[in-house]
Amino acid sequence: MLMLRLVPSIYSFTAAITASLGAWMAAAQIFSEMLSHDILPDTVSCNALMNVAERRRQWQTVLQLLAYMAAEAAKPNEISFTSAISASDRSGHWQLAMGLLSGMPRHRVYLSEMSGTAAMSAGERAQRWEAVIEVLSNIQGADEISFNVGIAACRESLQWTAALQLLCGMPKAGVTADLVTFNALVNLCGEGLLWHLALRLVSQISEAGLERDIIGRNAALSAQGLASEWPRALELFGQIASSKLVPDQVSCSSVIVACGKGLQWQTALHFLLEVLPAMSLQRNEVSFNAAISACEPLGCWEHAVYLLAQMPILRCFPDSIGANAVISACGKGDQWQLALHLFHSLPSTDVRPDAISFNAAISACEKVGKWIWALWLLAAMPESRISPDLISFSSTISACEKGLQWQVAVQLLLSDMGVAMVQQNEISFNAAISACEKSGEWEVALSLPQRMALSSLVPDRVTFSSLVVACGRGLQWQRALCTFWEMLGTQVAPNEISFSSAISACEASTQWQPALELLAAMPEFKVTPNHVCFNAVITAFEKFGLWQKTFQVLVQMESTIAAIWRAVENPGFCHFSMVVQLTQRVQVSLWHALIGYFWGV
Repeated sequence: MLMLRLVPSIYSFTAAITASLGAWMAAAQIFSEMLSHDILPDTVSCNALMNVAERRRQWQTVLQLLAYMAAEAAKPNEISFTSAISASDRSGHWQLAMGLLSGMPRHRVYLSEMSGTAAMSAGERAQRWEAVIEVLSNIQGADEISFNVGIAACRESLQWTAALQLLCGMPKAGVTADLVTFNALVNLCGEGLLWHLALRLVSQISEAGLERDIIGRNAALSAQGLASEWPRALELFGQIASSKLVPDQVSCSSVIVACGKGLQWQTALHFLLEVLPAMSLQRNEVSFNAAISACEPLGCWEHAVYLLAQMPILRCFPDSIGANAVISACGKGDQWQLALHLFHSLPSTDVRPDAISFNAAISACEKVGKWIWALWLLAAMPESRISPDLISFSSTISACEKGLQWQVAVQLLLSDMGVAMVQQNEISFNAAISACEKSGEWEVALSLPQRMALSSLVPDRVTFSSLVVACGRGLQWQRALCTFWEMLGTQVAPNEISFSSAISACEASTQWQPALELLAAMPEFKVTPNHVCFNAVITAFEKFGLWQKTFQVLVQMESTIAAIWRAVENPGFCHFSMVVQLTQRVQVSLWHALIGYFWGV
């Protein structure tokens, strides 16, 4: 019988490496045997092993093979460099990938669509959109895949202008945008709150003769959700439901988000509790979180707590997003005890409290002036390995303000924030100044703006108004006026609160003349006097029995019935003829109220 002995060749070894189907160790063993048979690998065999190594994320081996090819007869080609670039990309070495791309011409290998797209993918992963676009501009014959990678890179960095420029450049390059292109752009515009542009792109999908899919529609819905355009989101959802497309979880969640941002919490709950089950769609953590977040801004704590309790029943597990929103909703609904209970129960639901959890609980305490609990939560943050931030301190200082604990507020501002390496801002200073103002500590309040200057902070309108009130409560009307005029010198425009604070400070010290001057100066600053301003001036006049001047001030009041009643009640002002003259100047509705006051109607 004739026996044939097969002699291994480079072709058989290369075929064996290719047939290894990604088995890295087997392919490496075959390559080693080829070398032991004194068979020098060529470009094809090296590329075959590089392909296997790249799939198995052996990026260093790929680079070693590329270096071997450059030094030996097996010259690297476009496939070799593409494998090396892709391997570098997968290992997170985008700069190495770009370096390989720039080194290709030295080996007489030039940029093509294949190698360029691989390098662009590396830049996209690293969010280096400028490098990606530069590579794309140098690719000869770039196809829609290359452009889509470029647009995806722009999306990662929210560079919607650059992405739209790429879309406009596709026809010049002889490339037609596909559904992937449009969906990526719609998503990008949605994330950039450019919902008008997102809708325009959705309409262009049909104009381009492409079949619209649910991905693009959901992207448009998401854009409207982020932009709080809930009526348009509902309209688009109706269009999806009436078309061949079937709305999915993402569609409904996007509508819920839109309704939540538009303060339409009832509609958000309707979608979660009725629309999703009616469409046989599974409710998940995303949809629950969106609905809970819709209840949070208006403090609808009962519904938020109910939804949180329903999640485990439907095999949805609460996360920090939903739990924090419920705590915040309880705080805004003045349910501080329930907020603290939910906060303390977070570990039992496998939710680890984060900075947002602590801040939501502190804010709940701050709203009702529970300063001791706010301080306790602030002190507990480092114990939980969570660093207090500006919100944590500002909310705690505000809680101390409401609890009339000015010493604690000032200590938090000037000492504890520095220890925690948290930079103060205008809000934290204003809260401390307000704490001093409410406690009558006008001297301490006046010293805090100097500390603001040391932190390169500038007093704002709230700062000056609180300082004026503090001086007024301390019967320091002259300091109050100096502070008010100082505010004007810093070009901070006064408002009703600023003027009413200064006028009230004068009234407290029975200084009717400067109070009247301030009232007369309000139109100059385009500020309309409010009831507080009028009543303060009237009170100052009453203390001196200046009823004629009181009448002159009341004439200016077109809608302050309380001030009219107050003037009429005073025994020294009960002149019926004067009341008749006054009521002729005010609205007809006030005349009926005044007659009712006299006759007890």
